[in-house]
Amino acid sequence: ETGKERNNFLRDLSCQSFNEYINTRLKRLKKYDLQYHVSDNAEEIILSYRQLYLNRIKSIKNKDFENFHRLCEQMQRNNRVIIRKVTHTGSNKVFASCLLLTDSRRIYNIINNLMPEGRKSLANYFLFQQLILEFKDSGKILDFEGSDLKGVGYFYEKFSTRNEPYFPYRFNNLPKAIRWVKD
Repeated sequence: ETGKERNNFLRDLSCQSFNEYINTRLKRLKKYDLQYHVSDNAEEIILSYRQLYLNRIKSIKNKDFENFHRLCEQMQRNNRVIIRKVTHTGSNKVFASCLLLTDSRRIYNIINNLMPEGRKSLANYFLFQQLILEFKDSGKILDFEGSDLKGVGYFYEKFSTRNEPYFPYRFNNLPKAIRWVKD
């Protein structure tokens, strides 16, 4: 069974130009004292995501977070995890962070955390601008992993160079009586 078409926004990292909307926000960044940091602490990013969004995403259980953390540990041993943070210089408080997984072709935006104070200082714009600059010569594509949440999707769309929509697919192979109850 296929569902409604969903967005998946991509950015060719070799493209260093931004649209007018993004450029306007990037110009405003100068008044905030933000710093971009490399990190290797997957647990910190996962815990932050859990604190920020757990109430909104009821389908994710504690075991899912634990399993994802173990997966990240395994992938870190193969240099396939990218973790970046944005802090405010004066306080070293994290305003935005992301955990990305990578392969030979793409960098996948798996977790993106934006703290309330980061929203006010446009920290996510700074985070993705710096990430794009850092990996501009990688030959890879930044895969925002789409979002059909209005504000999130709008943000990713503005940074993207194209949309690669997909159709979700759901398969239920349970016996007919149980399938009827589940559906």
